Amino acid sequence: MPIFPARILLTALLAAGLLAASPAAHAGAPLRVLFVGNSMTYVNDLPRLLRAFAASQPGGTTIVTSAWVAPGGSIDERWRDGHAAQALRTGDWDVVVLQERSKLIACLSGASMPRERECRASDGAHRKFAALAAEHGTRVLLLSTWAGDADGQAALDRGMHNLADRLAGEVAIVPTGAILRQWADRQPADAPAFPDGGHPSFSASLIVAAILYQSITGNTPVAGELVVDFPLLVPRSPISASKPLEAHADLPAHGQPFRLAADALAPFLEVAAARD
Repeated sequence: MPIFPARILLTALLAAGLLAASPAAHAGAPLRVLFVGNSMTYVNDLPRLLRAFAASQPGGTTIVTSAWVAPGGSIDERWRDGHAAQALRTGDWDVVVLQERSKLIACLSGASMPRERECRASDGAHRKFAALAAEHGTRVLLLSTWAGDADGQAALDRGMHNLADRLAGEVAIVPTGAILRQWADRQPADAPAFPDGGHPSFSASLIVAAILYQSITGNTPVAGELVVDFPLLVPRSPISASKPLEAHADLPAHGQPFRLAADALAPFLEVAAARD
């Protein structure tokens, strides 16, 4: 099945001789991570990219994932359909990663809860997922998204912090939005961080995976060979919320499997480490 790494990135890596030949070994007790979100999670298959990233770490922990996602979906929709909640009840998960639509996170940025129905529904669904996670000893990570400019990002960040303050249990924010927003401003026009204006490029997804890996394991990632032998999914994929992402077959994707050498991965780790 074809997969999609960004063409410009691949061309540069091939020219520089940075595509390596052998996968890195990994070891350690598995960590189980459940994803709930939408295309910001499934584009480039972030769950599998996280697993590949963990495998690239010397002596690192194996990560097992499952994802309940749908195009344009909200956390409230995923709570109401019941599938992700049932997976959380029965799967013995260490971490659940919640990724909400950006506009709903932004609406939570005020000092008091806005009255918009979708905004209140998002807040309520996050509370329900967090409470269920707390019952089962599962950590909650809120995966922040990115805006088109600094002001928009500030609103998203305020909304995320307001939301996290209201949730029960062990909750932390994965600060991908602010980091990607700053990095995106430095990218050349022919290699944008968000090729369609919203979804991440492969390079951006590498940064997200590195930040997420550190948030989950507590370990600072190091550059090792990254094996990408799975489809990097495109935004408009026919994904059904009635089954986990990994149960879908033959979804649209581009490119070919490849291996990214440590020297090529290192610059993205430097970006991921640039936390406030």
